[in-house]
Amino acid sequence: ALQFFIGKIALPLLVFKIVATSDVGSVEVGVIVACTLSKVAVYLLTSGMTLCAYRSKDSVGRRILTATVFGFFTTASNDLAIGFPVISAIYGDEMNLYLAANVLVFQTMIQPMAIILFEVGQALSASRGAMESDARPAWPDLLLNLAKRISLNPIMIATLLGV
Repeated sequence: ALQFFIGKIALPLLVFKIVATSDVGSVEVGVIVACTLSKVAVYLLTSGMTLCAYRSKDSVGRRILTATVFGFFTTASNDLAIGFPVISAIYGDEMNLYLAANVLVFQTMIQPMAIILFEVGQALSASRGAMESDARPAWPDLLLNLAKRISLNPIMIATLLGV
């Protein structure tokens, strides 16, 4: 019951209150861009290092899946539940808008990128399994199936709808 209240009622109301009562025009876009670029750089660095480290052990699809998981784990932070109290205690309530903006950027850029990479890795892993069983799939079919899986992913749909 507490998890439902915090996750479904309290945090969304807190974000709404911050966005509704803050002066969005006072946000320095450079700060948001710097945070976004640093998260993307860490994601790409972690993913690249993982791809190199797992070079000979697994198939390309499995390596992409592993690299995506590691990259996502390094950038996916609990900004809302942990970030709001910490930022409020250190900087005051006026900085919470930056936190909300960073969450928005993460949800609209980094998370969809990770979902796409998960689907690509899964499709490549499945195609390798099909190749080993001599039922080699055609690339157009593979790409069509990949596009279908990405477009029907609930997280991608929610992101596009702005939920």
